[in-house]
Parts: sequence; C-alpha cells; structure tokens
Amino acid sequence: MANSTFLVLTLLCVLSFFSVTDAGCTGDGVELMMDGQLISNGTTLYRPVNDSFVVSCRRCSGKRQRQPNWLFSNKTIIPNCDGTTMICFASNKTSDQVQDLMFSSFRKSLVGIYKCTGNKNGTISVNVLNIPTITTHPISQMITINKIVTLNCEGTGRGSITYQWQTRNIMGGTWKAINNSNNKKLVVRNLQESQRYRCVVSNEAGGNASNIVTVAVLKIISHPQGISVVVGSSVNLTCTSSISSDVTFTWTRDGTNVTRQSTSTGDTSILKINSVRKNRRRGGDAGNYVCSVRSGSLSVMSNTATLIITDAPKVMDPPEITDHPTGGDVPMGRSITLMCRASGLGTLIYSWERRNSGSSWTTVSNDNTTSYTTDTTLTIGEYMYRCNVSNEAGPVVSNSATVNVYGEYCPNR
Repeated sequence: MANSTFLVLTLLCVLSFFSVTDAGCTGDGVELMMDGQLISNGTTLYRPVNDSFVVSCRRCSGKRQRQPNWLFSNKTIIPNCDGTTMICFASNKTSDQVQDLMFSSFRKSLVGIYKCTGNKNGTISVNVLNIPTITTHPISQMITINKIVTLNCEGTGRGSITYQWQTRNIMGGTWKAINNSNNKKLVVRNLQESQRYRCVVSNEAGGNASNIVTVAVLKIISHPQGISVVVGSSVNLTCTSSISSDVTFTWTRDGTNVTRQSTSTGDTSILKINSVRKNRRRGGDAGNYVCSVRSGSLSVMSNTATLIITDAPKVMDPPEITDHPTGGDVPMGRSITLMCRASGLGTLIYSWERRNSGSSWTTVSNDNTTSYTTDTTLTIGEYMYRCNVSNEAGPVVSNSATVNVYGEYCPNR
C-alpha cells in the first residue's frame, strides 16, 4: 500500500513539472511548485491529516546553481523514498534540476517550515487543515401547512468549504441529503409534515454537522365531527393538533366563544356538553362548532362540526281502558249492546270475546268497534264478554261483563 502511494506521488511530480514553464525562474534562485502551480516563497500550505501530496523545488538556470536540497526544521530530510517513511525527497525523474518533497501521510508532527536550499533558498510552511467551524447554526421554526421557511447555516475555515443540508422524519430515521443544497441558506417549501434538519459544513479535511433543528408544521390532524342527538344527551367534541406543547385551544359556536368547560391535554382538546338543550333562546346547544389552535403568532382552525338536536321520541304505553263493558239480563231472542272505551297513543284496535261457563274465550268480533251487540240466537244461560284494546305497544283486556239470557221471548204478548 505504501509503495503504491509513492507511485502516485511520483506521477504527480512528473505532471507538475511539465505543467510549469521556466518563466520567472532566473539566476541563482529556486522555484517552488505544487499541483502544477507556482508557490510563492514563504507560502503556508494547509493540508488535512493523512493527506498525500508533493511539493517540487526546481533550481533556476544560473551557472553556479547547486543541486536543490530539502530541509525540515533545518535538518536534512531522508533522501530515499522507499515507501517506509511519511516524508522524503527524491530527484524528479524528468529533470535533475528538480527535487520533490513527498508527503505520504501528513501528520501533525510534520507541521513546520520546509526549506529548499540552493544558492538562494525557498521556504514553505505546512500546517494542518482543520475541519470548518460552524459559526451560525440553523434555528427551529414553526409554520402552518404549505408556508415557506428559510434556514441559515454558516461555517468558517480554510480550504474549499461546502454545505450539505440533510433532513429526516420527526420520529427519527436515516438522514437524507437534500439535492442542490450547497448553500448557506435552505428554503423549504410546501412542507406538509414536521421535519428535522441539519447542515454539514465540510472542506478537504472533513465535515462538521450543525445543531439539529425542527421545522414544526402546525395543523389539525383530528377534526371534531358533526352529530345529531336528542335533547338531554351528552356530547363530546374532540380536536387534536400536530403540536403537543405550548398550544392553546379555543372553541366557538356560530362564531361566538363557547364558555362552557373544555379540557385540553397536550395535543388534544375535548369540549364536553352535558344534557344538550334545543331551545336557542334559552341557551340551546345546537349550532356549528369550530376548534381553533394557537401557538405563538400562528393559528389554525378545524373543519366545522354541526350539532343537531332533536326532540326525544315519545314513549308509547299500551292503551288504558276508561269505560269497561257492563252486562245485564235479557230474555231469550233479544239482544243487548255492550260498550267499551280506551285511551292511548298510536292506533287503537278493538275486538270482543265471549265464553260460556266452563268454556274458553272465543273471538266474536274483529270489527274494531267500541260496542258489541249480542246474538239473538243465544239460548238460556249466562254468557261472559270482554273487550280487547291494543296499539303498537301492546294489548289490554277490559273487565268481563256477564249477560244473563232467561225465559222465552214472546214477541206477540
């Protein structure tokens, strides 16, 4: 691995040499080069730890110019580059006038001043390139749905500084890079859900991540629902916000604040209406209810929930017999009319029954009339009659009435 590193460094040396001309290098001086570019005498180079790079020193065309040599802290650097040292120098393979200072793996211990000696010396300082420092961190913000928000981040340091904004779900997960975000500012548009953000500021030495911030979207995630109930029922209207802290809830009915008690816990508010009333003139509860959620200067409103209140259905009982039938004596061949009356809700239906002594009740009329006239063909004896009255709630039975048929009817007397 070390040998391959030095092969790469050697190739860089050759390319650097051929990309620089002799212009400006005259007399007894030396010329310093790196990555094909001239380096001014006294330049400080900032390189990341573990970096591999080459600085070349070329003697100019003076007749008395000595072969250039590299010194570190005024001590001669090991001249042989055998792949076992972190720093060495060697003659450039394209020219004996060039000596290459090779760093195979830059360390803090190699920080210092390097001198290329000739009739006139050239010096460079090499220092560690640190990762950038973040001076401005983004700040958490709250918005309503689809609003625009701008996040700011700034870093300082040497080298080529880049910015990469990242985002992830509010509940956690993997950070995802935001495309085309190499900028100190990030403009977030059309955000539907709360998200986390951070900015990574980097250079050739590495990167630093900013504080993690939250862009919270204030919205109602559970709206109150309309309902139809009967007078006297209890109703709970519920409203839930996407934000659970530092929020206040306000309930209105038809645009007027509802002063009755509501309970709010975290992200949820419940409006409790016990024993709802229908008559608006007496403080009835029917109407259109809206829940408003506020956090700081932001507020959102729920959908409208309509509360409809109806009269309680009337309770229907079976009929009540108000006039029971009354019996009597009647000669054979004659008839008697029995009467029965009842009161009650719904449709009242009448029927009549009869029985003899020792027999069961038998229906004698389904005419749905309040009166019944006995049959003239009855023989001598006692007969019992009763009236059945029913509605949708059920039937009732009247008291029985006894009719006594006696003797023989003589119509000519």
